[in-house]
Parts: sequence; C-alpha cells; structure tokens
Amino acid sequence: MKTMMVTLIGLFFCIMPTLAQEDSFIAYGETVQGEITVGEYEQLYGFKGTAGDLIRLALVPNLEYDAYNWSNWRQPEILLLDRTMNVIVSLHAHESAVLIHELAETGIYHVIATGWGGRSEDNVGEFELSLERIPFLVDGEVADCEASNQLGKHYAVKTDSDFQITYEHIEGAFRPEVSVNVIADDPYSCGIDTPNCSSDANGSNLHDVAVLSGSWLDSGVLEVKAQSAANGLFIVQVAKNRWDYRHENESATCAITLNLSDS
Repeated sequence: MKTMMVTLIGLFFCIMPTLAQEDSFIAYGETVQGEITVGEYEQLYGFKGTAGDLIRLALVPNLEYDAYNWSNWRQPEILLLDRTMNVIVSLHAHESAVLIHELAETGIYHVIATGWGGRSEDNVGEFELSLERIPFLVDGEVADCEASNQLGKHYAVKTDSDFQITYEHIEGAFRPEVSVNVIADDPYSCGIDTPNCSSDANGSNLHDVAVLSGSWLDSGVLEVKAQSAANGLFIVQVAKNRWDYRHENESATCAITLNLSDS
C-alpha cells in the first residue's frame, strides 16, 4: 500500500507540469493577460505552429500615465523558444515589444514574457500578450486596416518582383507611419533611435527599406525593389511614428493595396 501511494504521488508530480503548460497555451488570434512580479519574473506560454507560419508576438505592458507619474514597467522582453526550450530569437523594447518570426518547423513552441535586464522591482507589472498569424497581401486586392498607436498592424509580401504599396487613411485621429521592412537578423545592429533601424525605436525586430510618414498623412505610395530582401519576404508595418511620444490611445482605419511589377 505504501509503495502504491509513493507511486501515485510521483505520478501526480509528473503530471503537474503538463497540466500547467496546457493551461498556459495560446492560439492564433488570442490575447492573454498576465503579470510579472519579482517572485515570478518569467511567464511561460506555449502554442502550436506550422512550418512557414509568419507570426507576430506582441507584449504590451499595462502602462499608466498621468501628469506627474510614469509607470516603471517599460522594458518588456519576449523570447521565442523551440519545443526543447532552446531560444530561437528574442527581443526587448521600450514600452511595447513586437516580435515577428517565420516558423521553420511544425510543432510546439514556447514564449517567455519577462522584463529586460533581470529581476527588478522597477520592471514588473501586468501585461497583455497577443499571438497573430500575419496575413499576406494579395496583388491588386485592398486590405482593410485598423491600427492604433498602442499596437500597430502588420502584413506580409512574398515576391521576387519590384512592387508598390499604396496607403490611404480613411478616418481616425491616429496618423501612422507606413513602412516596408525586412526581418532583422540583428535588431540592435544600428542602435537606439537611429534612422533606418526601427528595432529599438518602435519596438519591433524590423529594419525598414521604405517609409511613408507625415503628421497629416492622408495617402501615399511606397516603391520597393525586390533585391531589398534576400529571401523575398517583406513586412508592411502600420504603426506609430518613431518620433511620436504621445501616449493617449488613438486609432485609425485605413486601406493597404499591393501592386506587383509586371516586369
């Protein structure tokens, strides 16, 4: 009887991690809430992905602003790991972190949401973590766009031809910056807030190859050369201008159209 009880207890503790991991799974299109504390400085999530999926992980701290106080929780970090818990890619940013990655294999992946720089009372708090599969733009078709200055919108283009991106602002107080980017092998290679390096400036692991921006931007066209990306994969980003320091939540609706070159 004693041997059986020991066996059951051991089996229970073997099952516990599996149950915990299942409770922390996130699916495409979902947003979960969590909290980082000094005692629990890393929150672990899992998801099932398919080879070729282009994913966007967004870690957004619950920032609170008033006339006199700024939230300390401003240095989020995302780590994407494979099924054996080896780190594939990571990104830290200022205020919000957006990690974009093309999955190489089909299977289970893990995500760690934490604060950058190690355990600290000055970098803890509540957050939202969202997982999306980035849609690919279709030649000649208009894609509806809804974006905010808290979290932008992303689309993908896969081509070996030159192309154009046409942007039209429809309504809303938010006037985003529209850019065409490549995924950065080293998102910090050109420093913080450096032109043509959007990684630290707007919280994503992207380097821009074409930018459309303006305080009252209503419409515009971006011309992109195919050789700008070695693998033919481009990311269209509609997000807050890197020099925009307003924190009030604003949104906009817009339209994005891809036009591939005939040549």
